[in-house]
Amino acid sequence: MSIKTELTSWLQALGDLVYPKPPVCTLCNKSIYQAYFLEYSVENSANPKTQDDANARTEDNASARAYSHRRHQRLTSKEKRYLGKTRIELADHLCSLCYQGLKLITAPFCHKCGRTMTNIKLDGRSKGTDDPQVCQDCIQPSVQHRAFKYARAAAEYNDAIQELIHQYKYRGQRNLVEPLQIIMCNVFELHFKKQPFRIETLIPVPLHENRLAERGFNQALQISKHISNKHKIPIADILERTEYTEKQSKKSKVERTASLEHAFKVKNHNSAEQRHAGMVKAKSVLLIDDIYTTGTTVDACAGVLKEAGAKEVYVLTLAR
Repeated sequence: MSIKTELTSWLQALGDLVYPKPPVCTLCNKSIYQAYFLEYSVENSANPKTQDDANARTEDNASARAYSHRRHQRLTSKEKRYLGKTRIELADHLCSLCYQGLKLITAPFCHKCGRTMTNIKLDGRSKGTDDPQVCQDCIQPSVQHRAFKYARAAAEYNDAIQELIHQYKYRGQRNLVEPLQIIMCNVFELHFKKQPFRIETLIPVPLHENRLAERGFNQALQISKHISNKHKIPIADILERTEYTEKQSKKSKVERTASLEHAFKVKNHNSAEQRHAGMVKAKSVLLIDDIYTTGTTVDACAGVLKEAGAKEVYVLTLAR
């Protein structure tokens, strides 16, 4: 190596030390600081051409501030800590523009499936039902006797969370697992920490062996690991998908139910898996998946776990 090359490398290292490169958003690949200033410039650009435009903008801003204030007042102190903690921990992973696209779920939500509810009356009951805060889907007779106790989710299923999950699952963006794990761990702490019951085992929803070979990993297992490591809760990968089905997102609710009726079972091939089965009997377990759409998949898994002796089955997903 020549003296000039060595000197250049030393100067570059010194420059990186004095002026470190800003973190890059793992989703949009923009500098996190650049995205912040872009957001600021968008909010404060486009001077109004007329007084009417100025008045309209003032009214819009006032309305947005009033809505934000009402929403903030509605949050519990626990939810405020959850949102603040999540934003801070994601600061080095997602820029403010990408983060704002995530609609993290806070109350009011359906107490059965975890869906955001916008039609809650002042008395805390949803329209069309006498049950407190239960959505229209969960009062249908066909879902009255589901095998899981209740489900919770981190975010509403929208374009932002869909892009985040798809980039990770289908486009090889393995570095997105860390922000997904952070979101999952924080929503776990919001809903399942300091409860009358204690989650004793984490169980990821399995992939069929063909899809696992195609993808190379099970996303439900990967997003479970941070919860397991932080809260010292064992993961029991004991479920097996016996039938290779098409992607459930392309099917109707009736088709999903029919295709998943006998799609899962408990593994029993070796002593290690039998030991894992012992981690389910008479225990409260948490079933983990990435997306809850109709609840058919997690309900089928929960039914198998109940047959295997689980005391209670709860569900946690990234998106609902």
